[in-house]
Amino acid sequence: YVGFVAGNEPQVPATWKALDFDSVVHDMSKKERENAIQSGVIHEREVAGIGMVINKDINSKQENKLDIYEDGTSPHGSVTRIKLFLNKTLSLQLRKKFVGSNVNLSDPEDVKNEIETILLRNTASKIDDAIILSFSGVKVKLSGSDYAIEYGFVPNGPVDRLFTTGFMFNVNL
Repeated sequence: YVGFVAGNEPQVPATWKALDFDSVVHDMSKKERENAIQSGVIHEREVAGIGMVINKDINSKQENKLDIYEDGTSPHGSVTRIKLFLNKTLSLQLRKKFVGSNVNLSDPEDVKNEIETILLRNTASKIDDAIILSFSGVKVKLSGSDYAIEYGFVPNGPVDRLFTTGFMFNVNL
């Protein structure tokens, strides 16, 4: 699991990715797997046609009912990695460009434009995959010699399930 996650982009979920082993000592029941997910325990399961896979890419957050909570946390491992990667990228790139400068050379509008440029570079399109789908609400406020920065984003989160419904029709209709 760690090797798979470390070797991929943050938006690539580990859910249902094949594991390189054939069997386990204890094959968890559906109820055990559901309990494991709700407890934030990464585990494997066997899937027909694929073999042994990571059942769900979750983190250790103990409430795993919603994709994203009001406090900005998520039980999805890929969403958490996206948030951490994006915040670190912004911090490092903004620090390199603006810290040690002065307000005349880096006013709030300059900082806001740089943030939006970085966020745009990390926004996915149908042609290029990336870590976020959109962003909004970029605010930069100068307070003394510090900048307070806020922004919102929609992570390029995982697809966990597909629900298919087929309808059968009488040939004579």
